[in-house]
Amino acid sequence: MSPHARAVAEVDRLADLLIEVSHRIWDRPELCFEEHHAHDLLCDTLEQQGLTPTRHAFGLETAFVAEAGTTGPVIAICCEYDALPDIGHACGHNVIAAAGLGAGLAAARLAEEMGGRVRILGCPAEEGGGGKVFMIRAGAFDDVDAAMMIHPADHDLPTMTTLAIHGLTVRYHGEASHAASAPELGRNALDAAVLGYMNVAALRQHIAPHERVHGIFTEAGEKPNIVPRTAAASWSVRSGTVEGLAVLKERVVQCLHAGAEAGRQHRHGRRQPRGAQHPPHARRRAARRVHPHPRVRGPRSLRSGGPGRARRCPGDGRHGARLLGGSARLHPRCHRGPDLVSRP
Repeated sequence: MSPHARAVAEVDRLADLLIEVSHRIWDRPELCFEEHHAHDLLCDTLEQQGLTPTRHAFGLETAFVAEAGTTGPVIAICCEYDALPDIGHACGHNVIAAAGLGAGLAAARLAEEMGGRVRILGCPAEEGGGGKVFMIRAGAFDDVDAAMMIHPADHDLPTMTTLAIHGLTVRYHGEASHAASAPELGRNALDAAVLGYMNVAALRQHIAPHERVHGIFTEAGEKPNIVPRTAAASWSVRSGTVEGLAVLKERVVQCLHAGAEAGRQHRHGRRQPRGAQHPPHARRRAARRVHPHPRVRGPRSLRSGGPGRARRCPGDGRHGARLLGGSARLHPRCHRGPDLVSRP
């Protein structure tokens, strides 16, 4: 039996266990940096299957690493397992965790024989926390030759194009006053936040097709009869390249600052760099090594830019910022998208 066939057989052997892991993570969604249940479940499963994971790795309470093989190139397989506020695992990180676990265990059985090393990385806080950035800084990817992961999708994609992203947290400070008896004594911080929002809305007419800016208000005052003394918003700025992101980010900051100027407020901002895009040629090279295997491909396999890409983003196929990109600035990476939607 070929190594590939043996790896497939090992995944098939583990199938019931992997589905159970996925369901258990789904049933207990945890936000970024709080994934204690998922961390313990994945580490326990690795131990039960004969590996020795390092828990609470790289200075993060909910990160882990497990390795197999002693020589040769290092292939990292990334597991994600954080959820979204209120809506749980809408992004399918329970599937990412179980798929990474299965792929890592199957590859670990063959690592020594194939002359390579497998590193299973538990990566917390993909949904806004930038967990992989902290892992990169702590050396998790220093000697990695290629990094891989899989993400649920409605098509099977050999690779996917993502956007560089930068987070902004903005807080406006005004003066509280009674909104009925003495409104003239107040300075409305919410007005400044709304004006900043409208400025960004106008800016959207004049950004490139592959760029995105979106935000929400996170604080908007205490009561209607009190002039809001503070207001806050959270923004995400995305662009196709790190260089383009830097330019767009400054344009957004100017819009938000103008809202404060118009409302005579003080504005404080906090910037949160999160991820970036790797040059596409490296992604394509990695994808070509995976795509030919028929057991890997799904029934509706698309190449980048093929039919159906308009369902993601008209014009270029981008549909989000996957912070496997944090490691992709360092190594080639193959980001698989399996077909998980049942069809007649």
